[in-house]
Amino acid sequence: LITAGRTEESWDPVRMLTNRASGRMGFALAEEARERGADVMLIHGPTDEIPPAGVRIRRITTAAEMAAADKQEFPASQIVLMAAAVADYTFARTVEHKIKKGDPNPEVHLAPTEDILKSLAERKGNRVVVGFALETENLLDNALRKLRDKHLDIVVANNPLAPGSGFAGETNQVLIIHRGGRVVELPLKSKREVARDILNSVIAIYRHPEPEPEPEIEVEIETEHDEFEGFDIPEEIAPKTASAVPEEPPQRGHKKGRRERGFKGEKKKSAPPAAKPVEPSTPPVPPPPKKETPVPPPAAETESLFPTAEGAAKKSRRGRRGGRRAARARANKAARMTDGSNSEESSVPRVPENVPPPAPVKPGVEVKTEAGTPPEKEKKAKRGRPPTGAPRKSSPRKPKAK
Repeated sequence: LITAGRTEESWDPVRMLTNRASGRMGFALAEEARERGADVMLIHGPTDEIPPAGVRIRRITTAAEMAAADKQEFPASQIVLMAAAVADYTFARTVEHKIKKGDPNPEVHLAPTEDILKSLAERKGNRVVVGFALETENLLDNALRKLRDKHLDIVVANNPLAPGSGFAGETNQVLIIHRGGRVVELPLKSKREVARDILNSVIAIYRHPEPEPEPEIEVEIETEHDEFEGFDIPEEIAPKTASAVPEEPPQRGHKKGRRERGFKGEKKKSAPPAAKPVEPSTPPVPPPPKKETPVPPPAAETESLFPTAEGAAKKSRRGRRGGRRAARARANKAARMTDGSNSEESSVPRVPENVPPPAPVKPGVEVKTEAGTPPEKEKKAKRGRPPTGAPRKSSPRKPKAK
């Protein structure tokens, strides 16, 4: 359903109230919808332009006739494009004959016409309803107000005072404002191209409807009155409010500031209100003394006081230096530590208790061992050489071969 053109409100058979709309924008919409295969119903008022072919047409003259025709065709429509410039006012009384110039009572009384767009949009259902707003100032604000007040899906707004956007012209420059708040500003184009962009937006909403915007709720906030208001109280006695004492902002990097800000993504938890202290009626009873229990030393200290073979082996592996001899020496040291002996005691041979102490040795006297050999010769015997003075073992010689 497309409306186009203007309406004419008669005062007398000669004079009328109308506007300068030519109907070209509505006719361009009808042609574009017809090319896309739509069944178009075009309702237009008086115009000098030729309406497009291939569409159903109804001609009207007044705003009342336009309202009646729209209400009749609205139930069978799925998309409604209200591009007609309907008069906002009509004459309260129409005269049958021409009013003469010398008439003693030339007063004119106007009455508002019906808001056709708003009445149809209130019962639109699943239909897509598009309105047009022609404003000479505050174009976007006035168009948004019309979109919200009349519950429209799209408003096409233009300013007739802009160059190239006047009446009876071939071009137009508009704003396509969607119900969700998206605004598409088109450059100066021909009216057929503008009609193509408008229908693209309409079909997108028809296939994927946008949700209805939530109504704005006005909430009255009651302010708390000061209980000391109206009394003359000195500043020393009057209680200080929270606004009177400004709180210093936390310094950057301060612990308090980091704690108040919290981690990223966490909501700041409000501290619970502090409870008022209650004065006790009876003196407080002291708590019973606690028994002191011996605290065992930590694990690290016990390990250092009583080393084990496993701990010594770990320590040796951690601080390992040298080759195999050093590793063997460390292992022997760890074994001696497990036996409970010190390194100093293990280096000195133990003497049994029953053995008497050795006699003092005089200078110049040789000391013989149990075998009767001096210590130096005994050392050589240990090395594998026979001592001096000992009989040598004769080995049988092999006979020489002849």
